[in-house]
Amino acid sequence: MSLLVRDRSFYKSFFSLTLIIGLQNAITIAVNLSDNLILGGYSEIALSASSLANQIQFIATFLMIGCSQSVIIMASRFWGENEVQPIRKVVGAGMAISICIGVLMWLVALCSSSWLLSAMTNDVR
Repeated sequence: MSLLVRDRSFYKSFFSLTLIIGLQNAITIAVNLSDNLILGGYSEIALSASSLANQIQFIATFLMIGCSQSVIIMASRFWGENEVQPIRKVVGAGMAISICIGVLMWLVALCSSSWLLSAMTNDVR
């Protein structure tokens, strides 16, 4: 069994998707970095607040990536068994769970932001 796929369209699709995902992550990191650079020159308290907010965003991203990886594992299991129909259900469930995670994180951050931020630090300010 060869590790390389001989189909050029596979690699074209693979690298275009890889580029898109890489750009998305680079944009996310660049926004957080620019926040830290701009606020670092302003004050230490502002930089700490920005860092706390970035931790909340990191947790949301971490949960979404975990959900996506679970979908990939389940879908590849079904793909290996040549069962295409359950893949649609798994992907649909993964999307629904990701949307619920996003909405839940948004609601928690919106309604109880002081509690959420205080859970990330020992500072009482």
